[in-house]
Amino acid sequence: MYPCVGVLALAAVAVLARVGVLGDIGAAKAGVNPPRWLQILLCAALVEAVWTTFPETIPSEFGPRVTGFFDRRGWLLAGGLLAFGGLLVVASRARRRRLRLSTKAQPASTDLLGANFSALRAWLRTDDEICDAEQDAFGHSRIAKRMADRIAQAAEGNLGQCPTFALVGELGSGKSSVLQLVRRDLDDRGLLDEHLLVVSVSLWPFDSPDAAIRGILAAIEIEFSRITSTSSISNAPTRYLRAIEKLDSRVGVFSELLTKDRTPMAALKAYDRLAKLVGVHAVIWIEDLERFEGPATAAAAERTAPVRALLYQLQRFERLTVVLASDSLNSRIDLQKIARFVESIPPLETASAWPVISRFRDGCLGMLDGAIDPATRKVREILSSKDDTAQPDLERMFGSPATLKSAVVHLCRTPRVLKHSLRAALDIWDRLCGEVDFDDVLAMSIVRAARPDVFALVDEHVVVLQAGPSEHRRGDLKDDKVFELGLGHLVGDDARTKMALDKVLEFVFPGRSKSGSGS
Repeated sequence: MYPCVGVLALAAVAVLARVGVLGDIGAAKAGVNPPRWLQILLCAALVEAVWTTFPETIPSEFGPRVTGFFDRRGWLLAGGLLAFGGLLVVASRARRRRLRLSTKAQPASTDLLGANFSALRAWLRTDDEICDAEQDAFGHSRIAKRMADRIAQAAEGNLGQCPTFALVGELGSGKSSVLQLVRRDLDDRGLLDEHLLVVSVSLWPFDSPDAAIRGILAAIEIEFSRITSTSSISNAPTRYLRAIEKLDSRVGVFSELLTKDRTPMAALKAYDRLAKLVGVHAVIWIEDLERFEGPATAAAAERTAPVRALLYQLQRFERLTVVLASDSLNSRIDLQKIARFVESIPPLETASAWPVISRFRDGCLGMLDGAIDPATRKVREILSSKDDTAQPDLERMFGSPATLKSAVVHLCRTPRVLKHSLRAALDIWDRLCGEVDFDDVLAMSIVRAARPDVFALVDEHVVVLQAGPSEHRRGDLKDDKVFELGLGHLVGDDARTKMALDKVLEFVFPGRSKSGSGS
């Protein structure tokens, strides 16, 4: 009977290892890094074997009680109950994991350049980052492929000491999508969770350096816990904070003696040691640096310093690689100093942005379905797509924001701005189809998404802008000048954005071109 139970237990372990859920209980790498519960069971088995083999070692006054406690039937019953409960827990986690993977394994194709209007509407309804190259409409998969190649090379030791990577892109440019595409690429190569762990941490939720440090180190522990026991690094955040003297001073003396390290590096070395032990390379992907840093002030620089120091030290270990995602190389984390490889996400290309805008515009105008169009045919031709058939001509046309089309493309610099612009325009058009000029709605929706500060200024002076030049109306002749000064202050030295905003505002408010905009 007992051999059969052992065979069944081994078979259950093999099945669980096959579906990849043994990491939840720390058994996936038990051969090189046994979890605490396994160590306890092994000790108990050793004690049982010694006491069974050498019963005379048990004092006579405790003999009956100990013998009864270690009765084989009792062990079998207890072991069966524990195994049944453990299998239930692991099975429930395995089911959640399968559901999560099945959702990611069925990507919806996002061919926005050839999509019909219904597909565009469906795309506008979600803000989820993409996780497969088939969903990529704006060229992010090329960047992810390069990063995945270099990360794989770094894990193999082909790039020398583990280099730090930087991913630079404006807010909404798709940095989170690049992360998901890198994960998917590494998974397709069979590297993810086998040779590479990707630990993603957003610093946005944390309001203090201590919280950010704990968040980063806790995320590393959570990712390791998926594949092995993490008992050796469970107290590393406390040890590190104690080493840099950032822990609450009210902690007891005994705790301080247990957690004190000579240097912060000594506390962090536990992560590198565990990675070597289980044979993996950890990629620590830090997002939302700019949100954590906040305004460029002396207080903010002091607040950022401990996190900056942590990132500097993590990059010095053999099995840890840091990827920093930010909106600028000029962040206080000093990406230029520590990043060996820098990938930049460029603004949306004309060939990607304008066809989507044009297809969306045609679909919205098609909703009129015979109703009277509030705008004339001549006005509609300004944003018409009839001249967009030749791709080279399209790109030459948008060489600089000298037309309304090029102005619209220039303002839609990121996928987020593009999506929010079209979504806002669609929300208004669904309610007021045929009652307002759609092109006006589209143009101002783009201004609102791209430059909310400029949109607020327009809203404040909308009566003045609608009235036209000051010399043709009653009232204060300086009203239009106030708007122009305010616009110049908001835009600053960005000449191309100023030109693009002028084109959009002149289209929506025709009288403005004569009122002092300089156009």
